[in-house]
Amino acid sequence: MLEEESYFEILSSDKEVLWFSSLDDSLTIRGLREEKDSLKLKKNFTVGCWVNKFNIPFSSQGRILTINPDSSQVVNLKRASKDIRKFIRKNLTKEEKSFKSLELSYKELEEYIKTHKSDDRAYDTILESYHLVKKRLEASNNVLKVLSSVASKKVSLKFHQEYTLRVKDSKGDTKEIPCKLLSREETFPQVLIQTVNRKKPHDATSLYFHSYFEPKIKENDKVIICSFPGSTAFGYKAEEAKKETFLDVVTSGGRLKIPEYVAQSGSPVFSTKGEFLGIYYKGEILRPSYFGIGFKKILP
Repeated sequence: MLEEESYFEILSSDKEVLWFSSLDDSLTIRGLREEKDSLKLKKNFTVGCWVNKFNIPFSSQGRILTINPDSSQVVNLKRASKDIRKFIRKNLTKEEKSFKSLELSYKELEEYIKTHKSDDRAYDTILESYHLVKKRLEASNNVLKVLSSVASKKVSLKFHQEYTLRVKDSKGDTKEIPCKLLSREETFPQVLIQTVNRKKPHDATSLYFHSYFEPKIKENDKVIICSFPGSTAFGYKAEEAKKETFLDVVTSGGRLKIPEYVAQSGSPVFSTKGEFLGIYYKGEILRPSYFGIGFKKILP
């Protein structure tokens, strides 16, 4: 089980000035903040498998093949960077509309407080909303000032991404191990990462992706998928994660029917004989040859 966190930065003259959590397909910023500490990081859980770089023992060195949950986010960032000034103007307009909406709500709440007594039934609730909206209005105003000031300057965008391996020790306690990204292309859906200590748990088995001797797959073959069911659901608690295996049948075109909720992308797929077949990805089985010898297609 892997936890992935990410965020974006807006830089002006190579200095960080604003932070945001995500960028949607319409190139609209979500969660824009003036301070990094107030930013709510975008978090995903994904599945990976230990892999050997070469067909020899002990060549894993903590390498894990997994799925990049934010590959589409990076694609959007590259789109936005092609015309950065247009991107800034668009989101400046969006923030101005948001500010005006908050300002209107603030004035309405302020008027209520001025014209009603504290013993009114709804007074405490309105007062609480008033302070919340006031805080959001001040934050929005600060963001607007910064965004307006950099609109005509040299601006760039930067994406940050961190992976953390979550494993359970012999006592059943969850241990977190930071990982580093090895892959060369952030927009590629599959990525290779490595634990910072270059080690894997003693009871973990690593796989070798043999590009020449792949077991054949045909329609109606039964396969076994190893996964953490439910990890893509909102509010998923990683500390309650449980590994499970699922049986599925290969359909025409080599596809599988099992839903993403049950077996998420990144899960290893095996034959009923225990042969490694590949990695599950959005209904398909990505075969070892897809990644190249020694994962050369996704490594620098």
